[in-house]
Amino acid sequence: MKRLIAFLTLAGYFLSGCGAGQTEIEELEKLIGSVVSDFVVVNLETGAVVTQRDVSDLLTNNKYRTTHMVFRSIDATLASYGSAPGSFGYSADEVQGVSALDKSFVAVFETTQKQWEYIAGASSMPWASVLPATGIVSSSSIAAEMPAYALSHSTVTSALTAYSATQPFALSLPSNILWEHACRAGSTGLYTWGDAYGGTVAGNYAAVSETMNGDLGPKAVATYAANAFGLYDMHGNLWEWTSEGILRGGSWKDGIGQARSANKLNLYQHTEHALVGARLTYIP
Repeated sequence: MKRLIAFLTLAGYFLSGCGAGQTEIEELEKLIGSVVSDFVVVNLETGAVVTQRDVSDLLTNNKYRTTHMVFRSIDATLASYGSAPGSFGYSADEVQGVSALDKSFVAVFETTQKQWEYIAGASSMPWASVLPATGIVSSSSIAAEMPAYALSHSTVTSALTAYSATQPFALSLPSNILWEHACRAGSTGLYTWGDAYGGTVAGNYAAVSETMNGDLGPKAVATYAANAFGLYDMHGNLWEWTSEGILRGGSWKDGIGQARSANKLNLYQHTEHALVGARLTYIP
């Protein structure tokens, strides 16, 4: 709503003939893009931002997993959260309710290792300390386009604060409510696909213990199908931080019950845990 008000104010100024200069025109174009576009693409190396109606090569162009980050627009809404008492996996902290959300931009992929290096610096590679020899991950888990893992909440928030200070935009973690709304993608069930929690259905969408077939470590981002919002790996693969320091979504090593949309885990804030990564939001 704030972006829309700013857009309308600046547009009125420009259209009234009050002498808008090049800077104002560029700001108007930026605001128009953020209001009407479905995607924002950020060049993490240069800070350049492009708004697009579509990203047709999202799954074939590896720059979106390395040097660039793609964010999907999610409209303002009243978002539902929580789960019904007695439902599969229910926990007492999953009280149901609704909350107003502003328009947001959520990353379509979990943050990859190369993207993390651009944000936090090439020397910041927490996953390197989780050696394959520990039996937690395999050597194939370390690669530029694999999701970044072993990220503590303080490490993520500190890196995002420092990176955002150098840019005309900010990168942040989603709130608990925004994360759950993005995960549900319109579903009122336990998962984005509904209430079924058998391995056959989950195998289309989620890397969880029931679908891993004994493999160790997270899968490459977008190995599974996207949800209705076009977001990948919201269920399983890696636990994802929210701004409140709560983990959401489950991981490849946890069961399908942990991957439910409403499930929360309040652990590991200060630990670089091998099952924990991050998905970011873009703030104009």
